[in-house]
Amino acid sequence: MITHNTVIINACMAEDNSFNTIERGICWSTSPNPTLENAERKADINATMPSFTVIITGLNPSTVYYFRAFATNSAGTGYGGILSYRTFDGSVNDYDGFEYSTVRLGDQEWMASNLRSTYFSNGESIPKTGTETKNIENELNPVYQWPFLSHEDHPELLQYDGRLYTWYAVTDARNLCPDGWHIPSLEEWNELLHHIGGDDPYSNDLRGISYRTDPLNPELTEAGFMAQLAGFRNASGLYKNGFDYGTYWWTSTTGTSDQNGFAVFCSPHENSRVNIWEESKKDGYSVRCVKD
Repeated sequence: MITHNTVIINACMAEDNSFNTIERGICWSTSPNPTLENAERKADINATMPSFTVIITGLNPSTVYYFRAFATNSAGTGYGGILSYRTFDGSVNDYDGFEYSTVRLGDQEWMASNLRSTYFSNGESIPKTGTETKNIENELNPVYQWPFLSHEDHPELLQYDGRLYTWYAVTDARNLCPDGWHIPSLEEWNELLHHIGGDDPYSNDLRGISYRTDPLNPELTEAGFMAQLAGFRNASGLYKNGFDYGTYWWTSTTGTSDQNGFAVFCSPHENSRVNIWEESKKDGYSVRCVKD
């Protein structure tokens, strides 16, 4: 796990049964190839198994660090492979108290993960349908949020994927995002996509998009924007998972029809292709907030 100032690393260093391990842990640096001689380190000397976990705090925001596991015995020190991660820029809390790391991309600052709030910023709760699969196609102004099917019973997955919201919830005057943040417009999404994708942000090779595939180990690489494959919910109550069908994020911009809103679609099966589509305002999509 990575935040703006903390990294939690799970590591495994194979035992050499000929020698007793004296110390094992993680060394790290802002320069490549960290060793015990040129880097900071944090040991886990109480670990009795080859696998161990180290919590590293006090890191600088928006900084690339290089990490390496080590184990020392009387014969010397052995090292694992080098990992590099960039810490996030900051953090923000929603009304529920959930904390989100933030990342600065160009002139914008974005949440680094999908929103999972169940309250508007004024403290009023965001409704859910009586059942997760209720058909809302005939409702006039459906202000709803849902977890993705069984995620309510799996908080680690809910933290990873966030919740799904109708466009009516997204544009509600009570504000879905934390104070000082808002739902990005289509124009603001386009600014982000041009920043991370260059002159052709809708090409087959959007270099700035990376995908989180492990909900227990989210990370921010140097790519910049991490896309949880959270899936979506149709107004009819049908859910589609993100790994097969891609993922959507709402914009605050209404479509050419009053029934539709603009949404950003991303599919990992088309070489990170991104599209801007008009979709039914009654569908449930993910949300990223951007700072005012």
